Amino acid sequence: MPQHLEDRGGWLNRDTAYRFADYADLMKPRISGLVDAWATLNEPWCSAYLGYGNGHHAPGLANGRLATQAMHHLLLAHGFAMPILRANDPASAKGIVANMGRGTANSESAADQRVVHLFEVQHNAWILDPLLKGTYPHDLWALWPGTEPLVLGGDMQIISAPIDFFGVNYYFRTNVESDGAHGFREVPLEGVECTQMG
Repeated sequence: MPQHLEDRGGWLNRDTAYRFADYADLMKPRISGLVDAWATLNEPWCSAYLGYGNGHHAPGLANGRLATQAMHHLLLAHGFAMPILRANDPASAKGIVANMGRGTANSESAADQRVVHLFEVQHNAWILDPLLKGTYPHDLWALWPGTEPLVLGGDMQIISAPIDFFGVNYYFRTNVESDGAHGFREVPLEGVECTQMG
């Protein structure tokens, strides 16, 4: 994120989505005709959740409401960029790349089975549903009550415009259990050697 845009709120500021569209348009004279496939974004989940939801990545904020708003603006930026890329480089494919995850339950309990679903909603449907269905998954608000982003009329149509490809980055499955409230926590698998990333 350019610092001057971060100073104005970064992905929390809707204007950043428009600036992203400007950036996409700037690519035309530089590399149009040289690219086989354009990915508007790579792993928006990381930018939204790790940057605004748990503070692991920059800008280091930890608030579910901020994460959902950042995600909305990231997806909106993707939607704004698509017609620009189509007009500027019609022969190439256009899409987006996301990191998808698989959740497994730590036990057979009903609570752990339920949170596997919530994990996959948070990790996968949070991206897939807006892009492919034009709506956010209802169960995301069950996991994070009161965090619905500000969505303006027409936003979901912009976000869910057709794409030519959907790239998937898959790293590992995540073992989860109920946190005893309305969410989940990750649980390492016993006796399984893991990398530093888990």
